[in-house]
Amino acid sequence: MHEDRIMNKLEEHDKNFAGHDEKFDVLVRKLREHDKRFADHDGKFDILLRKTLEHDHEFVLVRKEIGELRQDMMRGQDEMLTILRRLDTESASTINRIKRVEAQCDQNTKDIAQHTSDISGIKRHTGMA
Repeated sequence: MHEDRIMNKLEEHDKNFAGHDEKFDVLVRKLREHDKRFADHDGKFDILLRKTLEHDHEFVLVRKEIGELRQDMMRGQDEMLTILRRLDTESASTINRIKRVEAQCDQNTKDIAQHTSDISGIKRHTGMA
């Protein structure tokens, strides 16, 4: 009798285990589906990571180019400033030279007027006029 009862209990447990096995099979199937989805996501993350690294590399190149362009621009501006300073200095020298030439012209004009007057006086005095 006890044996029948024990056997009945064991059979009940076997049925319960069978039910649990089905539930475990469902869970395993779901876990495999999730694992596949995770694998798909991993692939997408790899693509995103690769693109991020590509963009990072391109940003480094852009920064380098901007730095080089900035240096070229600054070098060009330094050259322009050097030229402007030289022109400014030359302009001041030219203005001073023009003033000296004008002063010399004024002096020459006065000297010519004086010489013309002196020659006229000599001509009158010698009777050539």
